[in-house]
Amino acid sequence: MPTHGDLIAAYVAHPEPSTLEALRDVIRSSENFRADLSPDLAVGSLAARGQYDEMVQALRGLMPGAMLSPFARAALAEALAQTGQPEASQREASPGVTEFRRRPSVGKDARMTAAIPHGRTARRLEWRFLPPNVRDLIERRCESPVVEADSQGGGFTPGFASVLTCEDGSKHFVKAASGKAQRMFAESYRREALVRSALPDGVPAPALLWSHDSDWVVLGLEYVDARAPHRPWRRDQLDATLDALETCADLLTPPPESLTDETAVDEFASWPGRWERIRLASPDLPHLDEAEALAASYATAVAGETLSHTDVRDDNLLVRPDGAVLLCDWNWPVVGADWLDTVFLLMGARGDGLDVEEVLASRRLTRDVPTDHIDAVLALAAGYFLASADEPVPPTSPHLRNHQRWYGEACWAWLAARRGWT
Repeated sequence: MPTHGDLIAAYVAHPEPSTLEALRDVIRSSENFRADLSPDLAVGSLAARGQYDEMVQALRGLMPGAMLSPFARAALAEALAQTGQPEASQREASPGVTEFRRRPSVGKDARMTAAIPHGRTARRLEWRFLPPNVRDLIERRCESPVVEADSQGGGFTPGFASVLTCEDGSKHFVKAASGKAQRMFAESYRREALVRSALPDGVPAPALLWSHDSDWVVLGLEYVDARAPHRPWRRDQLDATLDALETCADLLTPPPESLTDETAVDEFASWPGRWERIRLASPDLPHLDEAEALAASYATAVAGETLSHTDVRDDNLLVRPDGAVLLCDWNWPVVGADWLDTVFLLMGARGDGLDVEEVLASRRLTRDVPTDHIDAVLALAAGYFLASADEPVPPTSPHLRNHQRWYGEACWAWLAARRGWT
């Protein structure tokens, strides 16, 4: 049976009423429209061919009878912008999804888009631009001259992060940031070195081999023959990541003694206040009071005795050839509930169209968690991401706000579905 993406692509190629009617018939008989409507539909078969008018006609024709995923709504928003038609704040939301209403004055920069280039979101310092003394230091620690540097494009920070190939054939993953020019990022690398050196054996993470802390903070980490998970998320890679998170929870409960100073309750204390910013921008947002109250109840939900990574998303993960998953970038872990990282991971998977409710019910870290606790974390995250997305775009991270908008929309849609906010 053809997917919805196939059918919409067919409609664009042959825009007859019969083709669109066939697509509508499939939609009406399907309960999984969101899963089949992939980003490839928008950016591949339609947008890449410049057929924005056709995309608008096809997607708008389906909206009255279907729930669009964040990717699909992003594709529609991009098409509307390209064709000069009304933007998202002027459209009706799809039935079943309460859509966050943007401020009318924000414009395109804060609008969620389909153009988040996964794996290519960072503007990083490259090898040839490192100071000579820093390059010399790295080559001494690698014990061989560097002959090739492959800058890693994932993430949202400008620090140096490259796979280095040396003259002797060895490979190394090295991160570096200036303590003066990149103080915030140098501090995050400093924290990562402290955390990584304290993690017990068996935690699925690349090993920290060495570090240097002076005018520059430099980390030498184990090179791993691996790649980031596929986006949209595939179930096999999601399951492998969930397995890794369960291993982490087992080994990091209780947390290492040197890593008990930061708690989830303290770390997220300012996040409920983000809903006040949303209230000022969108005072008529449906269920605003309920969402704000859920976020305010977060402390009971997130408290616990497990060291949580807190930033589990595709660009902080590596999938080995055997399918095993490693967690990277241990910059800001906190002590909290053992299921937090699972829910953080599932935010992205749910936005990609996977059935995460089945995952919650089947995995041992989440199946007994009270519903209101998970909803509190979703409300907390939705408020944080949606409010953050309206802040100015940092010049060193041009895709950050689109990323936050996407996650905010995904969390809000998931929360709305769980609470029955139709």
